Amino acid sequence: MKTFAELSPLARVWIYQSDRDLNAEEVSQIRLLSAAFVSNWTAHGSMLNASADVFFNRFLVIAADESQVLASGCSIDKSVGFIKDLEKHFNLSLLDRLHIAYLENEELKTFKLPELSEQIQQ
Repeated sequence: MKTFAELSPLARVWIYQSDRDLNAEEVSQIRLLSAAFVSNWTAHGSMLNASADVFFNRFLVIAADESQVLASGCSIDKSVGFIKDLEKHFNLSLLDRLHIAYLENEELKTFKLPELSEQIQQ
């Protein structure tokens, strides 16, 4: 598996936010599973040049350098299937887009999208 630094700055990036903080063991396991996934991730039989990592114990980031091989619909479907498998295995949600995360004084905080106007006022 490549590191993010080894990928093109134009790499395609997917960010999946967990609905809860991941503990150290979960982060370790998700990193291992993600490395195995991207190391075998293909599009139309060609290997994708990809990387994955977990940040802030909350975000799984997957990137694919498409300068050689484009991530196709089928390969993206494979990645979504992988994410759904992680959700089941770790009992968490990575596909809920209604949570907003931000850093405040080096602490990661979240709120739900319907609370946006209230958060802005605060």
